[in-house]
Amino acid sequence: MWYNGNKNTYFIENNDGYINLNINDIPKSNIIKYKYKNINVKDSFTKTSDDINKYVIPEKIKNLGSFDIIIIDGPEGWKYNKPGRLIPYYWATLLSKKGTIIYGDDSSRKLENYCINKFFKDKEKIFFKERLGCVKIIY
Repeated sequence: MWYNGNKNTYFIENNDGYINLNINDIPKSNIIKYKYKNINVKDSFTKTSDDINKYVIPEKIKNLGSFDIIIIDGPEGWKYNKPGRLIPYYWATLLSKKGTIIYGDDSSRKLENYCINKFFKDKEKIFFKERLGCVKIIY
């Protein structure tokens, strides 16, 4: 849906299943495979700024930013041993400009709520209760 509406849409994905699901509809050049290495939901709460900075934004995305809209819907964060969304929320702060709209899915989960408060505490936010909650952040 997002790619069809705007060919300037890019996806950062760690899950091969999701990449393969979309490979026929979205060019490979618009899907960036990213490995979150040694981070998970449980450990995300104790990461320092120095720890977080070690997760480098893929060069292609960094060179394209800043963005008008950023959607954070991955990586999976429904178990403590999954990567969680600390890194994408942090990257959103680096890839945003005044007026960027950031949508975060599953905003009622503990880590997502933590990230929203940590990185966007002074930004305008609108919360929606549907599907484990969503948040719209105006940067």
